[in-house]
Amino acid sequence: MNIVIVGAGAMGSRVGSALYKNDYHVQLIDDWEEHVEAIQQNGLMVINEKGKEQVYIPAHLPKDCAGEVDLFIILTKSTKTESMMKSCLHLISERTQVLTLQNGLGNIEVLTKYVSKEQLFVGVTTYSAKLSGPGMVEAFGSGKTEIMDVTGQQKEETERIIQIFNHSAIHAIISENVIKSIWNKVAFNSVMNPLCTLTKSSAGVIGTYCHFYEIIDPILDEIIKVAEVEGIELNK
Repeated sequence: MNIVIVGAGAMGSRVGSALYKNDYHVQLIDDWEEHVEAIQQNGLMVINEKGKEQVYIPAHLPKDCAGEVDLFIILTKSTKTESMMKSCLHLISERTQVLTLQNGLGNIEVLTKYVSKEQLFVGVTTYSAKLSGPGMVEAFGSGKTEIMDVTGQQKEETERIIQIFNHSAIHAIISENVIKSIWNKVAFNSVMNPLCTLTKSSAGVIGTYCHFYEIIDPILDEIIKVAEVEGIELNK
């Protein structure tokens, strides 16, 4: 199976290297030339609980990647979804399965401009990663990845994607409502990311603050109201 990871940032590098190490034919695609060149010349340095490992995974700029792809996993920032899709359309055929594991809202709407819903799969993950520099990713901790067909149908292709992830030690399950899970992650990020940045503290430290809920409740109330308008029921 030919797999491309479009958006070889922190999570793209973590997912791509995990799949590649388990004998899948994987290529990383990114428009950050310095990052791509570092991987091409020295491999991808993956740092985790086991130490450091150089993974010699193929990496390309979009224009330099060719051939039909079986599984197209997009992990770019939401602001780059459209531009990267335009740059990579030559890799997608009618039989290509397209999976988004991106953070944020609006990615599905952009993707359906370029691929049919019948070939689109949607996921969300609690795994984390950090780019230390060009060609270097920190991949500590574990998590869970939920995936489903965007139409909500039961498909063999969904099971196959789940198997690929689990075989690569990325815990994955079929989701009953991945859209709700995406909104839950949006709510978490909307609350925690600004607080962590402003206080230069971790989420764990923020959560121990005695007035934590007094700060976040107004933010969560607003997110819940917006979700309701979109037909999504969220709970605090």
